Amino acid sequence: MHLQANEHILYKTTPFNSYSLIVLAVVLGIMTFLNDSAQTKHYLIFGFSAFLGLLRAFEHITINNQRIITRKFLTKYMGEISKFLKPPILEIEFQKFRKYEWWRKLSKQDFQKFWRYKSEVCFTYSNQSTMPKTLEKISLSLYSKKQTDKIIENLMQSCDLDPMLTEPK
Repeated sequence: MHLQANEHILYKTTPFNSYSLIVLAVVLGIMTFLNDSAQTKHYLIFGFSAFLGLLRAFEHITINNQRIITRKFLTKYMGEISKFLKPPILEIEFQKFRKYEWWRKLSKQDFQKFWRYKSEVCFTYSNQSTMPKTLEKISLSLYSKKQTDKIIENLMQSCDLDPMLTEPK
């Protein structure tokens, strides 16, 4: 990634779940090679897992003082902070809300704390960009709690993200 003039990286990370896929691929590979009676399906499982692990290893998010860049499955999505119509907001997908809200109420957890790690950061642009690689959402459920807190903290500083969530309608 090339930085533009007067641009510096505030935060860069790889989703926490990516590491687990890589570890799974390595474990399956070791099991396959240690098994004397390895069959073709073991090699197929290992190959597919290794392929997914390698693809996920290239995923990351980078928050700069001027841009936000995500890379998913070798495709780069970018949003320029200066082109936002309004500050990004945290949203809860309605289907996900219906699926997990009963669990939150049953476990008596705080609304903000519970949904913060399952929400999405949504961006609105001033020119309604028609470019297919424009960043529209960042799903925070891919990241660990520590990573999510850092992402939200950096977005609050760089582009005035409001960290408060409301129930979807």
